[in-house]
Amino acid sequence: MVLRLAEQSSKTNPQSRASEYFAKLVNEESDGKISIKVYCDGSLGNTEQVIEQLRFGGIALGRIGFAELSEAVPAIKPFTESVITQTSTCHDKIVQNLDFISNSFQAEKLYPLSVFYPDTRCFYTDSPKYFFSSAMIFRGVKIGTVSSSIVHDILKKYGAIPVDVISADNYQSMQKSYLNVVDSDLCDFLMGSDYRFARYVMLSDYISNPKVLVISNEVWSHLSIEQQKIMRECAERTVAYQQALMTRFYTANLPEVKKQKSLLYLD
Repeated sequence: MVLRLAEQSSKTNPQSRASEYFAKLVNEESDGKISIKVYCDGSLGNTEQVIEQLRFGGIALGRIGFAELSEAVPAIKPFTESVITQTSTCHDKIVQNLDFISNSFQAEKLYPLSVFYPDTRCFYTDSPKYFFSSAMIFRGVKIGTVSSSIVHDILKKYGAIPVDVISADNYQSMQKSYLNVVDSDLCDFLMGSDYRFARYVMLSDYISNPKVLVISNEVWSHLSIEQQKIMRECAERTVAYQQALMTRFYTANLPEVKKQKSLLYLD
């Protein structure tokens, strides 16, 4: 059995490395009967396209932000809105409510295997004009972010103008004033091409958007009970691995960022 896993991050990103680790564990624990191939860099489509393919089994697995998944699972939207701004407790509250979330997901042909620890959020720009000490100064600023009405609504509360990032060339978008600032997971920014031009970086805890490892309900239903058990256990083991990877990644890279960029933490 060969299954495809959609990963939006680059191959060397700690998040993608965690997905590769999950694939390795499943292959080992299933004695080679289940092989998972990880497709990085959004090569299987953007988040919305991946969710749609997951629903019908075109893609078996995906690692997707909780806020973006909530767009496809209306039943959890109120819950999502209440927890993603509580950054210190967000992950634990999602895990504590996983039965409710799982039932809601299955109604939309999705099945959650595990909840990863959230990456730090960051805002970055190439202009000192938009290098702020507080998110409360974002009034009128065009911020490129994920395609999620929940995230958009939160940014609007700060007075910002949220813009879906649909172009891979954020630099040109900034030069043409389509965007002023980009909102991103910190790991994605540090490992991405935008790192070269963005001179100003602001770390923020305005939201917590943990990724969820999701499997298509169509695929899940065709697995044996033993195979389902292997998937769940390997997914849980991967959570601890992912957290350790991120911690090491921050420790190794943030000191260099402070040397190369203007960096601050938003109030």
